[in-house]
Amino acid sequence: MKIYNSLTFKEEEFKTIFPKKVLMYVCGPTVYDSPHLGHAKSAVAFDIIRRYLEFKGFEVKIVKNYTDIDDKIINRAREKNMDYRELANQYIEEYEHIMRILNIKKETFNPRATETIDYIIKIIEGLISKGHAYESNGSVYFAVKSFPKYRTLFQNIKDEADQDEVEEGELEEQDLEMDKKFLGEKRDPKDFVLWKKWKEGEPYWESPWGRGRPGWHIECSAMVLKYLGETIDIHGGGQDLKSPHHRNEIAQSEAYTGKKLANYFIHNGFVNVDNEKMSKSLGNFFLVSDVVKEFNPMVIRLFLISSHYRSSLNYSLKTIQQAEKNYKKLKNTIKKIMNLTTVEESSEKLESLIKRFKEFETKIIEAMDNDFDTPVALAKIYSLFRELNKSLFEVKTPITEQFKEEFIDFLLKIDKIFGIFPKLSKELSTGLDLEIAGSFDKRGDLIEQLLNLITKISELLREKKIYDLSETIQCWLRTYWMKRELSIEVAGSFDKRGRLIEELLELVDKFNQELENRNHDDLINFIHGKLSELGIDGELDIDKAGSFDKRGAIIESLLDLLSVLQARLHEMGLFQLSNSITEELDKFWMRKELDLGLGGSFDERGTLILGLLSLIKEIRLELRKRKTYKISDFIRDQLGKMGIQLEDQ
Repeated sequence: MKIYNSLTFKEEEFKTIFPKKVLMYVCGPTVYDSPHLGHAKSAVAFDIIRRYLEFKGFEVKIVKNYTDIDDKIINRAREKNMDYRELANQYIEEYEHIMRILNIKKETFNPRATETIDYIIKIIEGLISKGHAYESNGSVYFAVKSFPKYRTLFQNIKDEADQDEVEEGELEEQDLEMDKKFLGEKRDPKDFVLWKKWKEGEPYWESPWGRGRPGWHIECSAMVLKYLGETIDIHGGGQDLKSPHHRNEIAQSEAYTGKKLANYFIHNGFVNVDNEKMSKSLGNFFLVSDVVKEFNPMVIRLFLISSHYRSSLNYSLKTIQQAEKNYKKLKNTIKKIMNLTTVEESSEKLESLIKRFKEFETKIIEAMDNDFDTPVALAKIYSLFRELNKSLFEVKTPITEQFKEEFIDFLLKIDKIFGIFPKLSKELSTGLDLEIAGSFDKRGDLIEQLLNLITKISELLREKKIYDLSETIQCWLRTYWMKRELSIEVAGSFDKRGRLIEELLELVDKFNQELENRNHDDLINFIHGKLSELGIDGELDIDKAGSFDKRGAIIESLLDLLSVLQARLHEMGLFQLSNSITEELDKFWMRKELDLGLGGSFDERGTLILGLLSLIKEIRLELRKRKTYKISDFIRDQLGKMGIQLEDQ
């Protein structure tokens, strides 16, 4: 497998520091505004790289940071009359939501610059002691001349005669970077700031040099060293980060450790609009949140990987519509093949088609082995699908179950790399192709029909005196909607999630006290065990509850705990106590009925449909185990009227 290395200006055979392990760092966003398509291209590019490395059998430890303190954040917070932390939390939450709907796999760590201050100060102290940095009027600067390799980084120097030109270019580059106000504090114009002296009205941290905050470049060095180590395999980011950011990062990291920062630097290309780089300063950028209102997120993902990760990608209505057309063709072919009636006898032609799956898988791997060449790999997929359409539908070749299985296996394999069919495995298990669910509004109609069906199932179960299963359905729905409303609506901000955790813990403690009064030691131990798993022993210091996402996970875990406790009390015949949990939880439940506006985006409605179908499928399986075929058949018939077929097991 070969990777283009920005440090050497050539493709190199990929070799890792540790066998079958990859240490990877990707520069994340500065969170002062909503993510645009440029952010999405970078995120998808490195997600594909990460996925392919995992496909090849590597264990990938990947870190993507958030720059949550800098001039842009401070200025934007002032404009909005907000605390800088609240602003950063808002845009981190939005960024992570966009990552989820684009099917970006969660990184191993997502550290924030403000969480790494102690480590940053430690590195700066080390650089000063080694003569690579100096304090000046409360700020600290890196001395570029102390690091001889600095002028050659990301410069394709061929001979000594070119070096003077390089130095002049660097000077001009650094002039753009430097804060003119502090020019007189530097020993050399090319020196860059590691620690910025505090200005009135700005956030600050205490340091050996007085109040201040870190410079941008040192933040990434600190997070690489803290979470991955002194030398990593891959360091990534956008092309615009090569200089000065990555150049400065290499200089300060290697000056501090005496070791190479990264063996491979990978840089993704830009998104252009009308062949001009998309940027906020030009006003020609497109927010991902706006584009997903018009196009399926997987269409956007396919569009973003339709060009090589190192190449620029031109965005226009025509190019995104072409991606939509290609995606629909792929989905339509999958749907048609899955709906074909199978025959027992295979044929020579069919066996030849089955072999083509392996041949095309090999071609796709060859393309991806060549510096993650997604356009060539996608071309192979399109070619195979054209061949399948011609052989199966134009000539009408009968297929066998084996063919379907081989086809599904091929799809699942390639989607481990590309991630453009995230619902495929669920769709196969539920028997529903979400494309038939139609438009945004049609998906809303289907959600209402499924919810009405589930309500009717619960009523029928109660008529048949199958109370436990009826209660399970109600409990599932209550917990599901509570999670949705509490974690997305009420618990919108970082602080609100903290307050909600405290309220839920008070509720858990209330029932724990009641169980102690009744001497139910088994349930008390169960509660304590679950709280210990969450790292909650005795009092919880909410400020140490972790990141926004960690708070969300704690909320969900506490709701699960109460739900399981409710079910156990019901099983033990402690109905009054079980019902009191229901009553207490209902106080948190802000809406009794589903507001379809909460159904979110087009894709989120699809996720909800699949979740409801999964529940219905589980109910049917349980009913058939109990030989309650009448209600099971009623469910099947009702789903059939919606165009959904669930096969009996």
